[in-house]
Amino acid sequence: YPSIDHHKKNDKATKALLVDAALDQAMPITDSLTRAKVLDPACGSGLFLARAFERLLDQREEELERALTPAEMAEVLAKQVFGCDLMEDALRVAALSCYLVLLDRLVAGQDTDAWQFPQMIDRNLHRGDFFDLGDELKGPYQVIASNPPWKKATDSAARYLRAKERPAGSRQTLAEAFFWISLDRLSPDGRLALLMPAASLYKHSPNERAFQLMAVTDGRVDVVVDFSAFRHQLFADAIAPCALFVARGAAHNPREHITFAAPKPGPVSAATGRIAVDADRIARVPRRALQQTPGLLRQLLFGDMRDAQLIDRLCHRVLVVGDLSKASREDQWTVGLGYQIGGGAHNDLPLIREIPAIQPEGIVPFGVSVEEPIDAEQFHRPRKAALYEGPRVLLPRAVDPDGRVRAAYYESPASYSETIIGYVPPAGRADDALALCAFLNSSLARYLLFMTGSSWGIERPQLKQQDIAALPVPFLDDRQMTATLAGIAASASSSNSESAIAAIDERLVGFFALGRDELALMSDRLEIQLATYNDPLSTVAYGLPRRREIERYQSMLQRALRAALGTKAVVDVKQSSADIVITVGFAGASPTPSLVAGGRGWLAMPSETLLLRRPQRTYGRDWCELRKLSERKEVTTAAALHDADEIVGELLRAATRSERLDGSGQ
Repeated sequence: YPSIDHHKKNDKATKALLVDAALDQAMPITDSLTRAKVLDPACGSGLFLARAFERLLDQREEELERALTPAEMAEVLAKQVFGCDLMEDALRVAALSCYLVLLDRLVAGQDTDAWQFPQMIDRNLHRGDFFDLGDELKGPYQVIASNPPWKKATDSAARYLRAKERPAGSRQTLAEAFFWISLDRLSPDGRLALLMPAASLYKHSPNERAFQLMAVTDGRVDVVVDFSAFRHQLFADAIAPCALFVARGAAHNPREHITFAAPKPGPVSAATGRIAVDADRIARVPRRALQQTPGLLRQLLFGDMRDAQLIDRLCHRVLVVGDLSKASREDQWTVGLGYQIGGGAHNDLPLIREIPAIQPEGIVPFGVSVEEPIDAEQFHRPRKAALYEGPRVLLPRAVDPDGRVRAAYYESPASYSETIIGYVPPAGRADDALALCAFLNSSLARYLLFMTGSSWGIERPQLKQQDIAALPVPFLDDRQMTATLAGIAASASSSNSESAIAAIDERLVGFFALGRDELALMSDRLEIQLATYNDPLSTVAYGLPRRREIERYQSMLQRALRAALGTKAVVDVKQSSADIVITVGFAGASPTPSLVAGGRGWLAMPSETLLLRRPQRTYGRDWCELRKLSERKEVTTAAALHDADEIVGELLRAATRSERLDGSGQ
C-alpha cells in the first residue's frame, strides 16, 4: 500500500477492508453486473480482481438460482476480468489469486474434466505501462477499481496528461493521472472506485487546486470517503493517508452534490474491527459550494457547513499572514524557515555558528530557551541572515502532543533549523510582531489551523508555511488592537501562558465579533474533535456526559429550533447509561420520550463494509424524537446546532415533497 512505503506500491499491505469498501461502491448490489467487464489498471497481485471476480460469480449464481459449473466460472474469468501491471511476477500472482477463487467455489460432485483454467497472461492481464496500452485495454469497462501507485507520473502518463489537458498536481502524481485515464476507459453506465492519496483533496498549490476543482465539480465524482483518521489502524507505519474516490459514467445524470464521508476511529470501530462512520461525519456538499470554496472538504473533515461559513467570514478579503511578506508592501516582513543542513548544495553562513541555537522543543508559548551554537561547516540552504539577527516571532512547525500551537517573540540573535518558521517585522514594528505572537498562541488561530491545515489532522500534527499564511490578521491594521495584543504578549511568559492566552482570546472574540454559536463550534472542535484526533478512544469525547452538559445541549437545541422555525419548540432530554433520548415538540409542548433501558441509541447499517452509525430519528405530525448514544460528543452545544440543522432540513424536505404531491393532484 503506497501510503506506507513513501508512495511505493505494496500490495501486501492493501487491506481487504479497503478493497471491499471500494468494491461496495463500484459494484453495488443494486446494479446488474452479471455481464460487466472489470478492470484494475494497476492490479499488482490481484486483490481487487480476485474479490471482484467473487462478486461477479455471486451475481451470476443469483441470476441463475444455482451454483455455476467450473466451465461457467472459467468463462466469467476469461471474458470479464482484466488488469495491468509493470511486473510480470505480480501478474502471475494475480492470475493465481483468481484461479484460487474458482477452485474454492467448486462443488462436490461437479464434473471437472471438461474445462481448464483460461489463460490470463497477455490476454486478460497485460504487462506494461497502462498509459502505453491503448488497444489491449481500451475498454470500455463497467467497473474500474484500483489502488494506483502514488508516485511521480511516468513519461507516458505525463504525455497523456498534456494531451488531455488534465491537471495532476504540481508534481504530476501518477495516482491522479490514473484517475483521469480510468474515467476515459469507463463505460457510460459504469462506476469507478480508486483509493487515492487523501492529500489530493487538500493541498494548496494552484495545480492541486486545479485537480480538486475539476475532479469533484465536473459531475462525475459522486462519493469521497476520507480514511485519513484510520491510517494507523489499517497500517501501523502509515504516513500518507488514503481517500476513496467514487465516480460514475457519463450516462448517469450529474447530481448537484457529492457525498463526503470522514469516518473517525472510536469505540465501535475498536469493538467490531470495522470502519464505523458517524452520521455527523457524512455531508451532502453542493458542487457549487466546492467551486466557490476550494478548501471546503478540508473544513468538513472535522466540522460542518457552519464551520465553513465561520472560516469564510474570518478569512475572506482581509489581511492574512501571507500578505505581510509580499514585495508590494512598503512594510514588508521577512518570513521563512530556518537553515537546512542536508541536501546536495554546499553553502555557508558563518553567522549561524556564531550565535546561540534554538531547538523546536525550546519554544513554548511566549518563551524561548537557547543552546550552544551549532558547528555545521556547510548548509544546503542557510537562508537569509535577517531571519536570525533581529526581533522576530518563532513558530515550531510541530504541534505538541496536547495539540498546542507554540509561538514566542525573541529579540536576540539566534539560529534555528527548518523545523521552525521565523516572522521578522520591518524595523521599528516590534509591536506588530508581538501582536502576531499573541494571535498565533490564541484559541482562534489553533482552531483555524486545525480546521484548514494541509497536514495537521490529515497526515502529521505539523504546520506548514502556507497554512500560517492563510490566517487572518486584520488587527495589524488597527493600531489600538495591535497595541493591546502586543502588551499582553510582552508581559506574558511560559509560566503564565494560560492566563495570557485567555486574555488574548477575550480580545479576539470582541475584535472578530464571534457569536455564541461560533464559539460553540470552536469549543467543540478544540475540545472534542481534536481530542479524538489525538486519542481515538478519548473519554473527553466518548465518556458519559454530565448533567450540565446535557442541559446546555437542551438549551442550545431549543433556542436554535425556535430561531429557525419561528415556533415555540420545546425540547426534553432523558438519559440512561446507554441512551440519550431527545424529544422535540413543535407546537409548544413536548411528548414524553420513550426511553428504553439498554437501547443502542444508533442504527447500524451492516450490509456493506462500512458501518454507518446514525441516531434513530422518528417524526410525528408535530414532534420528533432522536435516540443517540450516551456520549459526551453527542451533547455538545455544537452537536445541538448540527441536530437543529438536520431537523430543520428534514422538515423542509418533507414540506417540499408534500408540495410536489399536492401540485400533481395526488
